[in-house]
Amino acid sequence: MRPSFVTLENHSAYVMKTDGSHLKFFMQLLAILQPLFMVKEIYTIEVKNGKLIIELRSEKLHFDIFEKLLNM
Repeated sequence: MRPSFVTLENHSAYVMKTDGSHLKFFMQLLAILQPLFMVKEIYTIEVKNGKLIIELRSEKLHFDIFEKLLNM
């Protein structure tokens, strides 16, 4: 399937490139990361070789959010 680009609802500064697979996972991920999107803390989110990589714009720690990600 050919990848497509989708602008995130309520966050037009962010674009998601997806082939449509794992949609439920990404919707859960975006819901958990919502507070970071609201303050524009997210820089990039990638899935590479089966690993989720999240880069933030600052060195701030967000243990509460990352704990939720670990429990997904």
